[in-house]
Amino acid sequence: LNGNPKVQLEYLSLLLKHKEEYIEKVYREESVSAQSSNEAKLYKAILLLNMRLLCEYKKEQAIEFVKKKYLPFKECLQICKEYNLSMAIAYLYKRTGEYAKAFEVYMPMLKRCAEQFFNSTTTKIIAEYEAIYKNALKLCIKNALVSNNNTLWFILLEHLHYISQDISKRREKEDYLSGALVSEASALINECMRKLLNEMLDRISLESIIEEITKNCWQLADFNQIFEPLLNSYLHQGKLLATAQQLLRCLSKRLIDTIISCKSKATAVISSLCTACQTSIIAGNYCIFPCGHVFHRHCIESTKRCSVCSEALG
Repeated sequence: LNGNPKVQLEYLSLLLKHKEEYIEKVYREESVSAQSSNEAKLYKAILLLNMRLLCEYKKEQAIEFVKKKYLPFKECLQICKEYNLSMAIAYLYKRTGEYAKAFEVYMPMLKRCAEQFFNSTTTKIIAEYEAIYKNALKLCIKNALVSNNNTLWFILLEHLHYISQDISKRREKEDYLSGALVSEASALINECMRKLLNEMLDRISLESIIEEITKNCWQLADFNQIFEPLLNSYLHQGKLLATAQQLLRCLSKRLIDTIISCKSKATAVISSLCTACQTSIIAGNYCIFPCGHVFHRHCIESTKRCSVCSEALG
């Protein structure tokens, strides 16, 4: 069928559909084997041929095909690059754990969609932009789990800020931008920015975010509507955390007092802090003098007397 690739593609699609479970089983067995069997090599060649033909004749199906669990991902990635199939490339990068590279593929796609806000007459472009943005945001989150680099977050924030400002400037100059589509796009960008900053605040300090905004010469006023509710939530969470920490300190003090009291009921303990270093006493690692002063064992070293009132250790 080499002379008739479209028929060849139909045949391969039926073959793979019929043999899918078996092919997946062969690949699982190969993954724990030191050498590839002839059967595994044959199926690999069939899968790659099918990948190439889908890229050539049925691009939408190619994007779905790369989601199969048993594909040779690196070879499929190379084929998708040859045909410049961006969605498939981004997905394969993600599958191989190369989140930053997948993100780099999504960003030009986001920019192209955003440009169409001003020319399109249907809301389809809004849905397309939102879908790509969600994938880009997920990649930022995944990348943050494996890397301390915050670059992806700020690249996405810069893009959203630019689009927001572009919409505002064009609205001031051109009457046709007052239509429903651009209003919907503006609302979407603000919502995307809110979600992004919310995720960033969970992982990056507020000071670092503001520092990056000012470093890029963006106006903080541009973020007021987005920042205000987020900051209120952020401050509320901070107050809750501070309250929880205070409660834990109180409970810890009560617990230490109880332990000390139980261990030496005849002695009135002055404080649950070490008299020498003024840090909390750890159960089992302290000395109580008859005078009531408490010390870490390592703080009194070899002396047998209280350094405050010279009482001997009982």
